[in-house]
Amino acid sequence: MKQSLLKLAFAAVVLILAAPLAGNRAFAQTRNLTGTVVDQQGNPVIGAAVVVDGTSKGTSTASDGSFRLERVSPDQRILVTFIGYKPQTILIGSQTNLKIELKEDNQTLDEVVVIGYGVQKKSDVTGSIASVKNDAFMSRSVENAQQALQGKAAGVNVFSASAAPGSSPSIRIRGFSSNNAGAADPLYIVDGLKVSDISYLDPSSIESMEILKDGASAAIYGVEAGNGVVLITTKKGTRGGRVFYDFTYGITSLASKADLMNAKQYAAYQTAAGNGQLMDPWDGKTDNDWFDTLYGDNGSFQRHTAGFETANDNGSLFASLSYLDNDGMYYGNKDWLKRITFQVNADYKIKPWLTFTTNNTIESSRYQKATDGVGTGSQAVNPYMMDPLTPAFYDKDNLPEYMQELIASQGDDMLMKNEKGDYVAVPFTAKDSTSPLSHYYGNTGQHKDFAVRGSSSVVFSPVKGFTFTSRVGYRLEAANYQFYGAPMYMSVSSRTNLSVEGRTSMNRFYMWENFANYNNTFGKHTINAMVGMAYQYEWSNYTSGSTDGLTNNAGNFHYLDYASSGAIKGVGGKVGELAALSYFGRVGYTFDNRYNIMVNFRADAYDQSKLSKDARWGYFPSVSAGWTVTNERFMRDVNPNALSFLKIRASYGQNGNVRVLSGYPYRSSMNVTDYYPMGGQLVPTVTPSDVLANPELEWETAKQVDFGFDARFLRDRLNFTFDFYNKNTTGQLVPMTPPLSTGTTSVTRNVGKVNNHGFEFELGWRDQVGEFTYSVNANLATLNSKVKELKEATRIDGGGQGLVYFEEGHPVWSYYGWKYLGVNPEDGSAVYYDKDESGTIDDKDKVHLGSPIPDFTYGITINMAYKGFDLTIFGNGSHGGQLMLGSRGPQANRPPEMWTDSWDVKGASAKYPHPDPVGDQHAASSSMWLKSGSFFKLKQLQLGYTLPASLTKKIAVSKLRVYVSLDNFFCFTPYWGMDPEAVNATSAMGLDFGDYPTPKTLTFGANLSF
Repeated sequence: MKQSLLKLAFAAVVLILAAPLAGNRAFAQTRNLTGTVVDQQGNPVIGAAVVVDGTSKGTSTASDGSFRLERVSPDQRILVTFIGYKPQTILIGSQTNLKIELKEDNQTLDEVVVIGYGVQKKSDVTGSIASVKNDAFMSRSVENAQQALQGKAAGVNVFSASAAPGSSPSIRIRGFSSNNAGAADPLYIVDGLKVSDISYLDPSSIESMEILKDGASAAIYGVEAGNGVVLITTKKGTRGGRVFYDFTYGITSLASKADLMNAKQYAAYQTAAGNGQLMDPWDGKTDNDWFDTLYGDNGSFQRHTAGFETANDNGSLFASLSYLDNDGMYYGNKDWLKRITFQVNADYKIKPWLTFTTNNTIESSRYQKATDGVGTGSQAVNPYMMDPLTPAFYDKDNLPEYMQELIASQGDDMLMKNEKGDYVAVPFTAKDSTSPLSHYYGNTGQHKDFAVRGSSSVVFSPVKGFTFTSRVGYRLEAANYQFYGAPMYMSVSSRTNLSVEGRTSMNRFYMWENFANYNNTFGKHTINAMVGMAYQYEWSNYTSGSTDGLTNNAGNFHYLDYASSGAIKGVGGKVGELAALSYFGRVGYTFDNRYNIMVNFRADAYDQSKLSKDARWGYFPSVSAGWTVTNERFMRDVNPNALSFLKIRASYGQNGNVRVLSGYPYRSSMNVTDYYPMGGQLVPTVTPSDVLANPELEWETAKQVDFGFDARFLRDRLNFTFDFYNKNTTGQLVPMTPPLSTGTTSVTRNVGKVNNHGFEFELGWRDQVGEFTYSVNANLATLNSKVKELKEATRIDGGGQGLVYFEEGHPVWSYYGWKYLGVNPEDGSAVYYDKDESGTIDDKDKVHLGSPIPDFTYGITINMAYKGFDLTIFGNGSHGGQLMLGSRGPQANRPPEMWTDSWDVKGASAKYPHPDPVGDQHAASSSMWLKSGSFFKLKQLQLGYTLPASLTKKIAVSKLRVYVSLDNFFCFTPYWGMDPEAVNATSAMGLDFGDYPTPKTLTFGANLSF
């Protein structure tokens, strides 16, 4: 009986599984299909993919263009694709033999790029504009758009002094034109709105990024475009309508440890240096890897994005809600970011001549940083400073003598403890230092930000070719920061009292732009013109408070409201306002699709907080021209299989920079300081400002020449772009130290001139062999940067430990110190270049040692796809440039070769001298510590699979793609630090302070559409 039931159940299962197949067989008899694929001239297309739509069944065309498919149904469709041609979908029906003609795809010619206050066909562009599309941002485990841009465009570099959650990378376009950190960033425009940072954007919501690199393209933005312009367009709704969900989850960990001494090497080095007594507390066993201690905990990264989009003849709508949770890899749980981003973009055609458009982003975020209370570039997260002899913790019941002495002298509460009550170990080789773990347990910060950013436009189109746009941009931003610092032993000045801080800031920004565009074609003549004006207003309010005593130390009392009556309290705050007015215009002319010329002009003026009434207007013209050689009559006989497009272009433009100016620097001002009792009242005192007025201040101006060409070969399968640029920044605004006799501490002057010039190359190849498609895109950019002039100063210290300078005749931010020549074979001492041959090494012997700026940077992206599978390989790197560890003190750890290849070990053939970190006062500021910063990183190795539509449609899913990715897993570099990319981008450029490195991430994800 039981066997009969089993047989019956088995038969039922077989019938259920076979029913769909039987139905298909009954209602759609299969047959074989043959055919030929040709181009518009009747020539066979070899290697075209012929696939049954929605399935994995397919083939490719033979050398005569023929193909054969077996067992296809009349109700199925075949999809024919080949690089350079438009795809075709054909219903099989009753046909058994097909002749399919593919038409050329002019998408490359018709593609448009965003320019200032309009768009332009890519084939008509006369400037240097790099365009990065949304596929560069999809499926990446990156927190912000800047990280996704790295290596994707020639001449565009991304620097991350810290890769901690919530940090914001810096973008540099065609070099370093300013010596001021706040004035070196490009101008960011998101959907027409000026923003100071683009980290808030969900990368998956970006449709494209256009980087205006040359002076002519950027001139339409005038005084704010001196460092280039980044135009970001977010997504709009598309026809057909869809609901989507994108998911990314990654496991983050330390990508690479620095190459530093282990305990045995460090002990031998310090003993040879005569510091053996410092290591008396060492137990002879401890060999603490501080990289494992601080970065040994894996982190996690996850992003969920859900939304929908649709469009029709009257408008479109795109809306998405994204949640990001980045739990960093640093020790403990004070290293995270949680952010919610809501994006809504819509446009609606109210009348045939009237359209309303709005693009908005609402962002709310919370985060903590391991550096709260101490800042980046400090010992708070710096493993380089820590010796391997010191453990992370000491058992509370087995403390060494020196820790017991510290507790007795400082007090038990001044030494930090972990959750088990064990003590954070104070480095015994330098008892005036603290462990990064002391800062972790002693400092707690909380950041909360909220912002609404967007723009809304009304577009009038009364006649053909003419549009008038009135656009309002707005930013409403609020930030809150709370900090609690426990009393703590640290350095030579301990924090004997607790520290509580609170800061709030609010910012309101409005911009109103009105501009008209006219585009028309008359026979062989095409004219496009634009004229407009813009007004900006910004209001900011900043308030801060602090105290060193609370009525209760419990966690819920760590706020200023609970400051004790006897505590020292501090308050601060200010309100700022800024306004600007601009007029701008552009005229372009094209003749017969062969010759293009474009002229831009902009006039800008800020209120008198930056420049005087007589100097506040700046004028920024540009001109560019292009010649499309392949549209000439003498090129008609050239086979497009050889050369399909060639355009030569040149441009000149002027841009400005005024960001470094604020607070009426051209005018003498007064400060309110202390209060004194007078007549029974507290009367404020007024003192002169410590800023020396400079009434001769004016705009900083960048003048740039660009020459280049764009070429495509083999029916657009091979493309090549070349650019040469020469950029001179004159009247550079440089903060300086005035003479002591003035009684002031700073003054800003127009004293600098910087030249940046170089070459840029972009090369792309795409092809198809049957159902296998692939593409390779590479870019390379050289950079030669030099300070051509620096009036009133020989060199300016960049704040880089007296080692990095802004100096005339040398690259921006170059090293200046003693040149290390080698080892004295007699006594093992270091030998330095004696410039003045005085026999004594002193400051007069310092020379230029090199620069952190690389000779060239590059990137490469490889994409492959076959039968639903896709593979992406992306890497970037740089060659040249030198880096230096920022921690070089006597007790800091150092590269092992400084011992293993020292005079004490190798003798006369040694590379490094006898250890003498205290006695040798020149080593730390010498070329001995410089190391090549060249590197190549494999940023992404991603494998994806898109399930066949024939399967997903059964569960009402139109598309489902899953993927796995290795991000930042491989780095090849001679540099001995953790990450050659995690260095400063301004001032102390090239110094590696051991800040948060870029993690490697094992990523899993899915893209789902309904």
